[in-house]
Amino acid sequence: MGKRTGITLDHIHAALALPNFDVDAARQRMTPRPRTTRRPPWKPGGARLAGVLALLFPGGEGDLSIVLMRRADQPHDAHSGQVSFPGGQHENSESLVETALREAQEELGVNPRAVQVLGALANLRTPSDFNIYPTVGYTPARPAWRPDPAEVARVIEFPLAQLIDDDVKMAEEWNLGGYRLWVPYYRVDGENVWGATAMILSELEHRLRAVIGA
Repeated sequence: MGKRTGITLDHIHAALALPNFDVDAARQRMTPRPRTTRRPPWKPGGARLAGVLALLFPGGEGDLSIVLMRRADQPHDAHSGQVSFPGGQHENSESLVETALREAQEELGVNPRAVQVLGALANLRTPSDFNIYPTVGYTPARPAWRPDPAEVARVIEFPLAQLIDDDVKMAEEWNLGGYRLWVPYYRVDGENVWGATAMILSELEHRLRAVIGA
């Protein structure tokens, strides 16, 4: 499954540099409904900062692939068992790019020195009170994954071109925490990719569509 589109690093650079790109329209295609990110007035401070890494690398036949992970089951983690980018909460004085690289090393064993930072996607506020900053990176060889079993249940690789394939896009009504939501998602490698991860992927997808004319 997945259409071969010949996506190259030149396409990635062009996609990340698009002027006047409508991020909200791109993400809306994968946004659960209804969705709110209005911060409760009783919460002190601001949203927590997080950095995630959208890591690209050569896959089968030289095509670019991207990695996600299914989070390990954690009883007190609101995102337990969900599919996400490697990433986590910002710490101390590190930059958000450094956060993304550190978390990818801790969770998947990715060497930060091997990652070429290509750019960034737009930050995203989540209902769980995070402000997520996605970094896009590239390694010239497929990393030798070393997932932390305490955090990662499964490493998920798939061709980046699959994002352009409408056959991997689904939508259903789900009951989440007692609320009925209409949830669009990507179905990749047997996993449902939804929520913030799908919204970030949708931005990348539609930036690429604008560049390659898909």
